[in-house]
Amino acid sequence: MDVPLPSLLPGIFPTTNSMLRGSGILYWLSSKAGLINCSKPVHATVSFQIKDFCDSGVTDLTQYLRVGFRLAFHAIPNNSSEWIANYVSPISEQDLANGVTNDDQELNIESFESNNMPTGKNGKDTYSLEKEMRALSFLLGIFQKNGQLYIPLSNLHSRISNSGDAELSRYIGSSSLKRRQFVEDRSYIFMLADNDVVYLQGFFIC
Repeated sequence: MDVPLPSLLPGIFPTTNSMLRGSGILYWLSSKAGLINCSKPVHATVSFQIKDFCDSGVTDLTQYLRVGFRLAFHAIPNNSSEWIANYVSPISEQDLANGVTNDDQELNIESFESNNMPTGKNGKDTYSLEKEMRALSFLLGIFQKNGQLYIPLSNLHSRISNSGDAELSRYIGSSSLKRRQFVEDRSYIFMLADNDVVYLQGFFIC
């Protein structure tokens, strides 16, 4: 059940019972997405993508953010412990002075990896050769059916979600963030461009 949450920046954004406003520590980051650990006002994992960052001119998050940074966010619920941000920004000195956050507890990144890291080379998910081959065959089959060497990432998201294979969907990624990381971590097959279009690498073109 959603409960009213305090506004992060009162008067700037409307307050709703289904929006979480708070701050947290960035504990995973790629060029296009990130994960924030939030401990107040609720314990939750908040995911965000580059389009949600406060500066729309940023094309690579890693050039401006680092793991360990504290970020302010506005997010909507995905489930009881996972939230999806629609606005993310660094915490300013003025925000700190105004008491936006007083959580000084240091984040133990290792303690979150096993449950929260996206699937991929940096994650703790068990690698399965059988599932890997099924996943890659499925994704390459999408390119083959389309008859093109590139596909929008959003198209892949839709195909994976509608595959009807729950096990395959979980292995590739149960969220858009995890599926993005799956593609990024297999750069020997796929290339994810800045416009979120996935290309096949040259030597996988038949």
